Amino acid sequence: MLNDLLLQDEKIVNSTRLSVLGDESFWIGIVLIVASVVAFGLVSVLVPDYDYSFSQLFGFVGVGLGGFFFGLPALSTTMEIAGLIYLLYAEFKTYFKEYAVTNFRVIIRSGAIRKNTDIILPNKIGDVSVEIGIINRLLHLGRIVIRQDDPSRSSITLNGLKEPYKFQADVLKLINRQSYQNRNGSK
Repeated sequence: MLNDLLLQDEKIVNSTRLSVLGDESFWIGIVLIVASVVAFGLVSVLVPDYDYSFSQLFGFVGVGLGGFFFGLPALSTTMEIAGLIYLLYAEFKTYFKEYAVTNFRVIIRSGAIRKNTDIILPNKIGDVSVEIGIINRLLHLGRIVIRQDDPSRSSITLNGLKEPYKFQADVLKLINRQSYQNRNGSK
């Protein structure tokens, strides 16, 4: 959690984790697994007398009596393994990333072993926009783009948010409250 990063009198207004469905690596993994099933189906149709029994299990992973077997069953198994690696990578990448809006700032923390923490102060935020594509609309996900006041600084993109409009509203409330406090010098 982000509680170890909070300042005195700071409270989390909105904290969210990413959805794995919004990660590109997840979809690459799904495509590889589906392609491996299709490739395996093609082998069963095109080579009907191929022995798929349990005794041929090592042939599916590329190991045969005379060395490595580089046939279509080995290709489909390799694609499945690569797809599973992509799925695990997407899960770890999204699991160890968290976004939060507090009453003082926006905090972005990522990383499993090496923790990276980005803090965006409200007086540095110029614009907050929501981008939702066709696929993201179906998955009820969105992307937030935070543009900073200084044009020399890059914008920050938060991908795969489950409730992007709520997160945007909380950031906009933070910006308006901070600018109001700065003008009058009091709350």
